[in-house]
Amino acid sequence: MTAVHTQSWTFTQGLHQVADGLYCWLQPDGGFCLSNAGLVTDGDQSLLVDTLIDLPRTRDMLACMAAATPAAKRIGTLVNTHSDPDHTAGNTLMNGARIIMTDGCANTYRHIERMVKGIDKLTGGARQLMTEMGADDFQMDGVTYVPPTETFNRALTVMVGDKRVELVEMGPAHTESDVLVHVPDSGVVFTGDLMFNDCHLVMNHPHIGNWIAVCDQLLAWDAAVYVPGHGGVCGTEEVRRHRDYALFIKDEARRRYDAGMPVEDAALDLFDHLGRFAHLKRADFLAQNVGVLYAEFSGTPVVENFAARMEARWAFRNKIRGRAPGIPHRCAVHGHHH
Repeated sequence: MTAVHTQSWTFTQGLHQVADGLYCWLQPDGGFCLSNAGLVTDGDQSLLVDTLIDLPRTRDMLACMAAATPAAKRIGTLVNTHSDPDHTAGNTLMNGARIIMTDGCANTYRHIERMVKGIDKLTGGARQLMTEMGADDFQMDGVTYVPPTETFNRALTVMVGDKRVELVEMGPAHTESDVLVHVPDSGVVFTGDLMFNDCHLVMNHPHIGNWIAVCDQLLAWDAAVYVPGHGGVCGTEEVRRHRDYALFIKDEARRRYDAGMPVEDAALDLFDHLGRFAHLKRADFLAQNVGVLYAEFSGTPVVENFAARMEARWAFRNKIRGRAPGIPHRCAVHGHHH
């Protein structure tokens, strides 16, 4: 196994080396659309794991990578872990690269231009949420669809020089199709949004068992370094905590569901009883997560409606304001600006 550069584990903006020829790009504080990306190099070969929410941010990342290692001057391969715009919008700049994603990811990513415009078109509480979370700082102009050059299902091995990179499809969990990127000989995993360090997980699909299976897979690999989709670089201890949280929220939501407690009441009650998970950021996802779990328990399909979800998150955020880490004490939004 290559030596892990532990000194770079501080959660600071920019490029960090995590093993020989392996880097991650971090964006504190890991909040809304402030995602991480990865770079695997060997000799003159390179593979990028995910792009960012807009073109200026992606350009900056690519320039820093190219300055750090000659192999990144021309990215040969891009792997997208899932279809969310904060991991795919920058694909616009990757024309000419080999672009790999799962069939499920490709089916959603096709609509990237509409997804990005949808963020701009939000109104009401959803718009206020976006502004408070910093979405007005993103420059969404110029994002265009760049089709993948190949798609896969279940698993794919990609060689970067002599380094083996294993792509393993999991899910549905965070989205309809999520990929773990494992570099076994380096002891590094890029998890995409199947792992959030220090914040509530984000469930969009009613399959909590899949989240737990993801954690089991991550722990089975026993990697030295896990680069989450959001938050700081971590080790197995944080993965275990993430698994504990998934089990905790599943059991606690089930108890409230069985007691006949409505979704919103259950989410608020659960917020007051988070115990050792009370420090986690982005607690406004609790209402969404409990809603998705209730759908799973009752066998009801979950309707994908981004605007409605943001509206509900804003309402819940206002109920827990001042008591939740990372959520401003008073509403920071006055009027609407671009």
